[in-house]
Amino acid sequence: MKKNIYFLIENIRELEPKILLSLFAAKKGMEVAITKKSRLFEKLHLIRPGIIFLKSFGRNYDLHLKKINTFGHILTGFDEEGLQLNDGNKLVGDYRFSKNIMNNLSCIFCNGNYAKKIYMKFFKKENKNIEIIASGHPKIDLLNNISLKYFSKNLKEIKKKNGKFILIATQFPFYNMNTIDLIKNPQYSPWLNMKKVSYKSKTSDSYKNHFKHFLPQEKNFLEYLKLYNYLNKNFPDIKFLIKPHPAENHNYYNQMIKKNKFSNIQILNITKSIIPYIQASEALIAFNSTSLVESFILKKTSINYIPHKDNFSEFKLPKLLSINSNNLNTIGKILKNNLYKKRNYVSKKNINAAKNILKNLTAGDAVSTIIKKIMSIETNPYKIDNKNQNYINFIYFFLKTKAISLFNYFFYRNKMLYKVQVDKREGLNKAQIQAKVNDLSKIIYPGTKFIVKEKYYGIYYIEKF
Repeated sequence: MKKNIYFLIENIRELEPKILLSLFAAKKGMEVAITKKSRLFEKLHLIRPGIIFLKSFGRNYDLHLKKINTFGHILTGFDEEGLQLNDGNKLVGDYRFSKNIMNNLSCIFCNGNYAKKIYMKFFKKENKNIEIIASGHPKIDLLNNISLKYFSKNLKEIKKKNGKFILIATQFPFYNMNTIDLIKNPQYSPWLNMKKVSYKSKTSDSYKNHFKHFLPQEKNFLEYLKLYNYLNKNFPDIKFLIKPHPAENHNYYNQMIKKNKFSNIQILNITKSIIPYIQASEALIAFNSTSLVESFILKKTSINYIPHKDNFSEFKLPKLLSINSNNLNTIGKILKNNLYKKRNYVSKKNINAAKNILKNLTAGDAVSTIIKKIMSIETNPYKIDNKNQNYINFIYFFLKTKAISLFNYFFYRNKMLYKVQVDKREGLNKAQIQAKVNDLSKIIYPGTKFIVKEKYYGIYYIEKF
């Protein structure tokens, strides 16, 4: 009998790495599915027992542990946000790592030896012997090995439309929330709405952490407004494209450009991946962002501009792989002297330190490491009667989901959490997944066809055809 694995996904940005893992697993003979956790956990009594690959280890899974164990499923996983969590308090703190989940894990995967040591210390303290595999991140395999081919169809179009440009990636979702219009409400103070930002917080420590991240975002957001004016005034011959974070209010940037009549700065109002825009750019300017790491891997210069420094909220990896600046004069020198066109701005010492955090930064294969280990995990031998897999169940869950969606739309559509969830769901459907499967499989396994089947509503199986 085939071994089953279920990859959990929360938003469209996680889809391609999970497809990469799925294609590799399907090629090895496993039965593979990609799904949101809500779609999977409501059907644990119907699907075959298998390995559930978590995308984090937080307490939001605790409610489902009894059903997971009752129906013979096994847990493993990888913290999707772990790449930017650079100390023990953040990576294995009470909010990030549930002790109930820890008691049910067969093994876990992580980005590199840095995180592995944190996990080892944590498990030892809890008297748990859980295997930890420093695999690297599957997303980095995508960038290192096949990104140029995968994004090439968009790359030519982007270059033709925009010409030469420097990309600016913003990351201020706590301050410039997508539910707040700072243009219409300039006196609005997000300080008074921190409970909205930390709506998932359940402890005072996690609340404090949210607040500590929020403070530097406000200061740096306001400094970035000065940056745009500086670039427009001093570098009118260079084109700049601003790509706002998906959780930010994009209207603020549109109105800002219109109000200030910037001639050389435009806004990218897109929900698609930033990767082809990084590839097409001359360089990337960003604030404390993972996109700076992606830019380095794609052989583009990364400029980490942090006017107001804050050691608690600043991530290590972007700092190691970027030109770091905290003032406009430095930005001016970088642009005036074309320093962004040089590739030797990162020392070997920094690259080695970065490899300790991210194992497959420049080489390695996280996908094959993860799938090889998963194939060795022993699964529950008993089967569930598949007579429950029928159109009645499919229609029931379809109607249930639509009813919940309508209820949330009418009563919560102006709430931050609702808008965030809608943004995350965009593109998570059979047609979109099949399209990405087709594109990626042509590069990875030319000549082999894979088909996506929605055997249960919202659970997408990827099979070798």
